[in-house]
Amino acid sequence: MAEWRFLFRIDHLNVTGEERNLKGTLYTDGRPPTPDDILKFLRSSGFDVDFSDREHMVFFRGGDDPLEIRVVKIGNEEREHDDAALMAILEQFRKRDPAIGG
Repeated sequence: MAEWRFLFRIDHLNVTGEERNLKGTLYTDGRPPTPDDILKFLRSSGFDVDFSDREHMVFFRGGDDPLEIRVVKIGNEEREHDDAALMAILEQFRKRDPAIGG
C-alpha cells in the first residue's frame, strides 16, 4: 500500500481573492492515484465537482457558487523521504571533494 499526499487549491470564482490551499491523502496499491481516484476523494470530501481538465487535474462546480479545484502537487511520502536521504548523502560527498563543487 502506498500513501500519496497532494496539495490542491480551491478557488471560489464569485469572490475575488477567495482561494485556499488544502492537503489530501490517498492510499493506493502502490500505483500513483488516477484522476478518477482524486475525483472520488474530492466528492467524498463534500466537493460536488466534475472534470474541467482531466489531464491537468482541474475540477469545476458550476451553479450559484462556482468553484475550481486544481491539484498543485502530488507525491509519495516514501519517495520524498528517499529523495531527502539521498540528497543528504550526496551533500556529504560534495563538501569533501573540491573537484565536484565542495
